[in-house]
Amino acid sequence: MMAWQSPTLWALSVYIAVFLTLAFQRQQFSWLWGSVMLWLGFGILSARIMPDVLGITHVANLYPVYGYFALGSLFLFANGWRYDARQMGWRLDGGGVFLTYFAVAGAVQHITFLFLLLLACWQYPQGMSAPLLTGLATLYFLKPLLWIAGQALLMLLMWLHRRYLSRDDVLLFSPLQLQGVLLISLLFQVACLLAGEKILLIALLRALWMLFYG
Repeated sequence: MMAWQSPTLWALSVYIAVFLTLAFQRQQFSWLWGSVMLWLGFGILSARIMPDVLGITHVANLYPVYGYFALGSLFLFANGWRYDARQMGWRLDGGGVFLTYFAVAGAVQHITFLFLLLLACWQYPQGMSAPLLTGLATLYFLKPLLWIAGQALLMLLMWLHRRYLSRDDVLLFSPLQLQGVLLISLLFQVACLLAGEKILLIALLRALWMLFYG
C-alpha cells in the first residue's frame, strides 16, 4: 500500500492539522512549541538509537504524536487547571472547549496507560506481564488509530455528559465524571490489548475458567 493510501497516515494528518489549527487560534503557543520540541527530541534520540530506521524524517516518529501533545498540554494544565469550590468541580481555562477536552482526554488515556505499564513491570517476568508489555508497546507505538479513536470517544462522552445529562458548564469536570472516564479509558485499553494479543485473551479466559471451575 502506498503511503498516501494509508488510513493511519490520513488519520494522523487530520489529527495533527486540527491540533495545530486550534492551538494557533487559541494562542496556545507553549503547548504547541513544547510538543514540537518533544517531537524533535524524540526524533534525534531515536535516530541515535536506531540510525537509518528511526529519526526526525521517519513517519514512525509521528505515530506516538499524542504523547507529544499530552506532555505539551502540561503547560495548559499548569496555567489553567483549578478547582471551582462553588460548582464542586475542576476547570481547565484557556484552551476553549475542543482543546480542553482534547487535553483532559489525552491526560486520562496516559494515566490509565501508565497504570497498566506499571502493573506489567511490577509483575514481570511472571504471569501475563511479558505479553502485556508487548501489547502496550504495540498499542502505543504501532496502532495510533486505536489511540485516536479512544481519545475521541472520551471527548464525546465527557461533552455529552456535561451538555445533556448534567446540563452544566461544559468546561467543568466533576470528580465523578473524571473517575468515570478513567474507568472507560482503562476498559478501552484492556479491550484493545485483548483483541490484539491472543495470548492475553487465552490467559484471561483460562484464569476465569480456573476461578469458576477450578
